[in-house]
Amino acid sequence: MSVNLKDALDELEEMRHADSDEGVANAQFKIGVGYLQRGKLDKADEALDEAHYLCGKLENDIGRAHVAKNQALIAEQRGQLDAALEKINEALAVFEEQSSEDIIFDAREMKARMLHEAGRGQESAELLSSMIARADQAGDDVTVLLLLQYLAPVLRGLGRLEEALVNYRRYGALAQKLNDPQRMVLAYVGVGTLEEQLGRPHIAVGALEEAAKLFDTLGMPEQVAQTRTEIMRLTNGGGVPEK
Repeated sequence: MSVNLKDALDELEEMRHADSDEGVANAQFKIGVGYLQRGKLDKADEALDEAHYLCGKLENDIGRAHVAKNQALIAEQRGQLDAALEKINEALAVFEEQSSEDIIFDAREMKARMLHEAGRGQESAELLSSMIARADQAGDDVTVLLLLQYLAPVLRGLGRLEEALVNYRRYGALAQKLNDPQRMVLAYVGVGTLEEQLGRPHIAVGALEEAAKLFDTLGMPEQVAQTRTEIMRLTNGGGVPEK
């Protein structure tokens, strides 16, 4: 939800006048998030820094954790990934003790993304796999689908192609079960390109043909053309006999 900066700035002025540390912390948190949403990182950082300090002074651990999570996003956008990971770990240390599963999930997903961006793909894959196991245990197919979308490319980047392929295939099966054609087509493309990398062009062509059909159904002619070009390359240049 977008923050109304004018209201938040007015609230900050009122809370400073009232000499309320709690009120100032709340207002500065809103202001920090508002500036972050607008890409004004320096102003966001300044507001959140005061909110973080005041939450610590007030021994408001959960408030400090929410501030730290947003400070992690600022650091990530600045490319300061070590600082981002330090902040998201600070937030998670509190969330995992005091927060709901959806808040914990969101923070863990952020950490997995930051680990991947920091070149720590193995750790990212391990975290995502543990999250998938928890979602599987809860029977939460939607969450599993989302996490597989992240995990498969991470595994591919690590060179674990067969594992990535298994995850793309599961991703596609879940997308079909949940009637999500946009994700189904991503799965077909992922399977097709991986099968080519693994030296199985016949299977790659079959997956890409399914992708082309779905792109057409979704009204995406540019993607249809690109996929058909790839199919022709594989068919004519990759040793796959034409039908």
